[in-house]
Amino acid sequence: MRESVLKTCRSMTNRLRTFHRDEQGDEGVNKILIIALIAVPLVIILIIFGKEIVQWFKDAWSDLAGEDPIDTTAPE
Repeated sequence: MRESVLKTCRSMTNRLRTFHRDEQGDEGVNKILIIALIAVPLVIILIIFGKEIVQWFKDAWSDLAGEDPIDTTAPE
């Protein structure tokens, strides 16, 4: 059992060394970092301003469709 675990660890170590030497791995990490740098702020903005963005789109759509906007803040 122990020999099997050691063999698996050596195999994984060899693969990691090969991956480390390979420049394609570096390119892949760079692409992931760039995507994360773009996606994470967008997600944060959507979480913080989500309701305002939805309302803005609803107002813009009603303007384009020629509908009267419904004033939800006015008392009835």
